[in-house]
Amino acid sequence: MKFNAKPKRYSFKFPGICLVCFFLLSSCEQDLLNQIEIPYPSNDNSPNIDYDVIQLSIPKELASTNYFLRGKLVDYELIAEYPLETLQYLGAGLESLIRYGIQVYRVRYYTEYKGEIIEASGAIGIPLLPEGERAPITVYNHWTMYSAGDLPPSSGMDLVTLITTAYGNITFAPDYIGFGDSEDIFHPYCITTPTSDAIIDMIFAGRRFLFRERILPKFRLFMFGLSQGGHATVAAQHEIETHPLYKHRIHLTAVASGSGAYNTNDLLMTIAGASYYPAPSYVSMLLLAYNAHYNLGKNLDDIFRNSYGQLFLEMKTQDKDYFEIDAALPTDMNELLQDDYRANLIAGTDIFNQIARENSIPEDWAPKAPLMMCHSEADDMIAWSDAQNAYNNFIAAGSNSVQLVTLPPVDHFTSLTYDLFTIYPWFESLQ
Repeated sequence: MKFNAKPKRYSFKFPGICLVCFFLLSSCEQDLLNQIEIPYPSNDNSPNIDYDVIQLSIPKELASTNYFLRGKLVDYELIAEYPLETLQYLGAGLESLIRYGIQVYRVRYYTEYKGEIIEASGAIGIPLLPEGERAPITVYNHWTMYSAGDLPPSSGMDLVTLITTAYGNITFAPDYIGFGDSEDIFHPYCITTPTSDAIIDMIFAGRRFLFRERILPKFRLFMFGLSQGGHATVAAQHEIETHPLYKHRIHLTAVASGSGAYNTNDLLMTIAGASYYPAPSYVSMLLLAYNAHYNLGKNLDDIFRNSYGQLFLEMKTQDKDYFEIDAALPTDMNELLQDDYRANLIAGTDIFNQIARENSIPEDWAPKAPLMMCHSEADDMIAWSDAQNAYNNFIAAGSNSVQLVTLPPVDHFTSLTYDLFTIYPWFESLQ
């Protein structure tokens, strides 16, 4: 989709050292460019500019790993231009969050999956600001999607990607593995390592994009996600702050999780024990993703009643979206899951429980960057207690940068709108 509107030129005044570095690097050949990390200071006021590791050679200990390929930008293309009026029409009810027209680029980059380098995709949104103004970078991690029918960010039509950009952010929005250019892989739903890798590598690829397009952002890096994206965001923050290869290269200004999950096993046990759960596709996707990613080889009829697992897979292949799949599955877990299997999940003794524990946010981790957790006490899909317990764990681990914001008493889907009206202004206050 492309709207013919003449965009305002996105240009900047380059401060001192960034100007020198920019033209120095822009004179390099393409091969050399692909071997250099882009210099970005950690913030506008820092007297010691923190370069993002200019690398002209691979450290010996990393020479045989995939480290040097990850985050490399393969290519990109402009896929959509949205004037302000069009965005306000598409985002009816959210007009106060939509300030600028935007451009959306589809990007492809390298990430890692199960030890192999693969191509992944995502979107980069550029707000069409008045000349001379700069925008912060905001990484947006999307909510639950099952198939191409859900329109991932690289489609150019993911609404939250568009709104985040129209609010005045340079938006990096990964599709995640399993969507876009990697759609041949079964999406590793709520599995932390491949999801965090795709997010972190999108950040590095996005920096390269900005360099090639000669776009100088504000030196602020925000990250947020909604629902599944909340889990993905906090998992990525944990990886960034604890991994020796990232903690000095990515400087998060602030992070927010909107209506996200934190203890995946507690959530799985709660859902399995429910006589009513409004999103049966959620638990179906989770179990099928575990089975596929960890090569468990479980017979689906040992897990699901009435071939519901196979029905889910068929509908996913047909590009049915969340609502269509949900409508085809029973909301009573007694009807969805086999009795013996369900009993094991509730007891926490199944291998799926073990996997869920491994992919929960670590309870002994103390977040360093400011982290806002938004959740409604009336959330009908992810219990408020999950957010409260995670918050208590972070505080007990020694974090003093976490806050838990109580949203109005609304259901899960309605809370996502409240998340945006809470997160955007908070990020803006920190610029």
